[in-house]
Amino acid sequence: MVAVGTTVVRTLESETKLVKSVKSVESVESGKTDLTDLTGSTDLFVFPPYDFNMIDIMITNSHLSKSSLMILVEAFLQFKKSKKSLVELYDMAIKTNFRFYSFGD
Repeated sequence: MVAVGTTVVRTLESETKLVKSVKSVESVESGKTDLTDLTGSTDLFVFPPYDFNMIDIMITNSHLSKSSLMILVEAFLQFKKSKKSLVELYDMAIKTNFRFYSFGD
């Protein structure tokens, strides 16, 4: 599944955890669980190491340093076994004059 934005990542990962606690594991694994029936809030804080259950691809903007969003992105990079860390990727972006805080780079 593709998540566009860190809020979507948290929402989908939270719903996956909620479904597993509410419904049987068999119904989740068979794909018979309807996530549209779920409502609520989340206090999910994603940090490394984190085992993502639903997200395969994440599209997100460049985030401010020292934010919890950067920690979530780093957790995703580690989960996907990225060859580069988030710090290394930001260093590359700075050296190649990426526009930070501007979607599209």
